[in-house]
Amino acid sequence: LHFTVPSGQLHGKLTASFRAAKNNPSVLSIGGNLGLTDLDMQQTGGAPLVKLPSFDVLIDAIEVFTNKIALKSVKSQGLELHLNRTKDGSLNLTNLVAASTPAKTDVAEAKKEESKPLAYSIGEIALESAKIYIDDEGPQHPYKTRLDNVNFKVTGLTNESGKKANVELAFESDSKEKLTHSGTLQIAPLLAEGKLDVEGLKIGPLRPYYETALAAEVKDGALDISTQYSFAAGDEANEIKLTDLNATLRAFRLDLAGQPAPLWRIASLAVTDVAVDVGKKTLVIGGI
Repeated sequence: LHFTVPSGQLHGKLTASFRAAKNNPSVLSIGGNLGLTDLDMQQTGGAPLVKLPSFDVLIDAIEVFTNKIALKSVKSQGLELHLNRTKDGSLNLTNLVAASTPAKTDVAEAKKEESKPLAYSIGEIALESAKIYIDDEGPQHPYKTRLDNVNFKVTGLTNESGKKANVELAFESDSKEKLTHSGTLQIAPLLAEGKLDVEGLKIGPLRPYYETALAAEVKDGALDISTQYSFAAGDEANEIKLTDLNATLRAFRLDLAGQPAPLWRIASLAVTDVAVDVGKKTLVIGGI
């Protein structure tokens, strides 16, 4: 293991019931609740990874023999998560457990093929008042930011075919950039649609991601974006569309190294009623 857990308390209460009726399959059902409090996870060496004051799972029923899971709710309060990508592209969360390659057996494969696919439903998933620290060492110059007041809520999530869940997301960065999302998600087949709003996205701090492709430097500028989107997974290609896209660039300044005057200044530039169809490779701009 590549992490330590200096503190944390697990609590809960589970009940199990077993039913066996003539001419009907046996049923083993588990219900109850599980929770974590004051969890502190650190990477080997002491670097912070996760702090979780409160995490609770309310179980409606886990039917063991029929491979069905029904959860009433999964809720977290006050999460602090530290994400780090190193120069080699690896993510700290994916390296917590040493990789292993257990040998496969014919018996194990046969059992896997015979088992029923997992069916699950979750009444509510709620992540409240979270904070996410992002440290990306992948670019030539590292990029750091912090996401505050992260609130994420999903209701009615299930992998039952054709059923959609409602998804809400909102957060702001340490630079007071804001993102809000409201939409739906369908697992089978995979579909997503909704509205996305970004307010006050500062372009200058994103320089680590464009500096190798652009000789000039964005010294100032903020971008507001609002759009409807849709995504549908396909057998051959995914369908991605943006509609009712409106964007405004404000107080933009582009400098060229060694030049005393800005290369480009824009007080305000807006594009309206934009439609993008990635699959058809089309772009329609209503107005500028």
